[in-house]
Amino acid sequence: MVSAILAVAGSEQPPRTTCDFDGFPPNSKLAEVLTAKSVIAYYGCVANGKCLSMNLTPGSPVVVYRIEGDWICGHFSNRDGAAPGWVLANDVRLVNFDPSPPFRAWIGAWAGGEDRVRIQTSNTSGKLRIQGSASWHGSGDVVHTGDFYGEVTPDGNHVHFIEGDHWVMHDRPDAIRQVHPRE
Repeated sequence: MVSAILAVAGSEQPPRTTCDFDGFPPNSKLAEVLTAKSVIAYYGCVANGKCLSMNLTPGSPVVVYRIEGDWICGHFSNRDGAAPGWVLANDVRLVNFDPSPPFRAWIGAWAGGEDRVRIQTSNTSGKLRIQGSASWHGSGDVVHTGDFYGEVTPDGNHVHFIEGDHWVMHDRPDAIRQVHPRE
């Protein structure tokens, strides 16, 4: 009985390795928090086991980088920000999606916190008109903002968009996967 309690307590301690963000790998998976109540995720972990915590609400998305034992290293967000970190694997489930959604599945508007994306049909056959805006609150009340606008052609469940020196990749009609400088 005591060993079972210690095993459970031990599994609730996040791994002592960092979960670093190095862009979204093309083979990453999308998951979501499946619990009825909020769960605690850990980020900013250092080798001595100290981490910062973040509450994730039911349905919160988690981009899975890798799995280590009972823990998922992934990227998650809440209304206060986003970070790479650790969440218990039992608290999330992988999201299945259509590898080749119909064109109309892309049409719609999505919101997450202050971030907005709108996808509409374009006047050009087979193309979508996309636009969006996002903000990220950094330390010291610094607010970073960005937006995009343009036309894209879906390819299966992917859409790639380049604007200036940044690119955006949608990896299903319902999720933005990447926004970072073009390489």
